[in-house]
Amino acid sequence: MIFAYFRPLIFKLFEPRDGYESEDESTVYARGFRWFLYTFGLLMLIHHTWFFIIEIFSWNEWLLLLRKIGLSVPLSFTLSWLVQLIFVSGKRTER
Repeated sequence: MIFAYFRPLIFKLFEPRDGYESEDESTVYARGFRWFLYTFGLLMLIHHTWFFIIEIFSWNEWLLLLRKIGLSVPLSFTLSWLVQLIFVSGKRTER
């Protein structure tokens, strides 16, 4: 839910100068890797931070929290990127 809550804010923050086209998808192929890295990476960082804060539920273990976030965000991002490369078509379809 935290991902869905912050998604419009992050998309607005990284909105192209001309705005988004309504028929465009939010994929690596449609937006480019840099846009995907910034938006999806930031959303994933927010999500994982929230998730591990709730899991640990203590600020006394902040090193463990940072280690979990630091290891899981890059791994999750890489796996998500690979899934898009494998399963999402790079060709643009006409509607």
